[in-house]
Amino acid sequence: KRSKEKDEDKKVEFCNKIAELNSQIEELSKEVELCRDIQARIPKMKENLKEQKKFEDDVRKTERGKHEHSDYGPCRSRKRNNNFISC
Repeated sequence: KRSKEKDEDKKVEFCNKIAELNSQIEELSKEVELCRDIQARIPKMKENLKEQKKFEDDVRKTERGKHEHSDYGPCRSRKRNNNFISC
């Protein structure tokens, strides 16, 4: 009888260990899936960053161009206290 009880206890212990390991494997599998998803998106992120930088550079160039002086006098496109000021 004792031998059967010990065998049953070992069986339950092994089942619990297997369940714990399966749980850990499941968590790690989700983590691996997320890592692969991030890795797959990296090229698109780099492309988006390049586009954003180009856009910001274009905006800066446009803003600089607005403040150039013309034959008609100084640029009056900047405001201070709701009044136009010269460059």
